[in-house]
Amino acid sequence: MSQEVITDDLEIAGILKALSQNKTKLWCWQNTKVDGERPVHYCLVQKVDQIKKIFTIRPTNKSGFRFKEGEPVFLFAQGRCIACKLDMRDLNAQGILLPLPTKLSVLNESFIQQVELVEREDEAANVHKRELPRKSARTGQMVGVRKLNIETEELDVLDFYTLYDMSKGGMGIKVNDPAEFKKGDHLVVLSVDGKELSKRIKGKVMSIRQTEDMIESFKVGIQFI
Repeated sequence: MSQEVITDDLEIAGILKALSQNKTKLWCWQNTKVDGERPVHYCLVQKVDQIKKIFTIRPTNKSGFRFKEGEPVFLFAQGRCIACKLDMRDLNAQGILLPLPTKLSVLNESFIQQVELVEREDEAANVHKRELPRKSARTGQMVGVRKLNIETEELDVLDFYTLYDMSKGGMGIKVNDPAEFKKGDHLVVLSVDGKELSKRIKGKVMSIRQTEDMIESFKVGIQFI
C-alpha cells in the first residue's frame, strides 16, 4: 500500500505547515461508527507548534466534528498522497488538538484511486429507488434551507445551496463538505431559485454521495415528507 514512510520531524512539521498555509482540505475520519455511519469530514490544519509537538485541525463544516473522544482519527491529504493515524489530545467545538505524527505514510496513486471514503454518486444505479423521476437543475439555481430540530421544532440558520435535481418527491443539493449534513437530518426548504415558497417543504436527508464531476463536491439526497 505505502511506497515509503516519512519519519523526519522537521520534514513532517514542514509538510503540515505547508498544508496550513495553502489551506489544503484534508480528509478526516474515524472507523468507529456514530449512529450507524462512519463519520467523514473535511478539515484544515490550523496551527502547528514544533516546540510542543502538537497541531490543531478544524472542520470546514458549520456544525463541528462528529467524532468520539478516545478514538483515533485518520488524516489523508489526497493531493500530497500522505496519510497518518493519530490519537486525539483534545476535542472541542473549535477543533481537535493532535500530536505531531511520528510518521507519514506516502501512498501510491493506484491505491488512492481505490479509496472511497464517501460513496460515489451513480445515477444509473440509484434511479430505480425513486418513486418519481427527477429533473436536473439549471446552472446557478439555489435553494434556501434551514435544518430542523424535530424534537424542539426549532430551525437553524438559513443557508443557500446549489440545486442538483428535483422531483415532486424530493431533491438533491450540492455541498462542499461531506459532513455538512448527515443521514436522518430533517430540514425545511424555504425558497427555490430566489423565490420564496408559499408553503414550506419539510425533508429528510436520505443519502450523501460524492459527485462524479467534481472531487470536492457532494450530493445530498433529500426526500420530502
